[in-house]
Amino acid sequence: VKYTGMDEKTVRLAMDNVKYTYVLSIDGEKEYVDFLSRLKYIKVPDANAFTDKFIHQDILQEITGK
Repeated sequence: VKYTGMDEKTVRLAMDNVKYTYVLSIDGEKEYVDFLSRLKYIKVPDANAFTDKFIHQDILQEITGK
């Protein structure tokens, strides 16, 4: 409610549609970094470069085989 400006009922309904998974979504992480940056919670000029610093796709590929 605090971050969206929506009423509590709407936010609760939306949260019912959130699906948690153990599979990492690199695009989702980049989108989240961009979102936090636009809200000015963090200062990141390039979400892709920032995310690539801590998500090592080569290691993920080795571990998951994908």
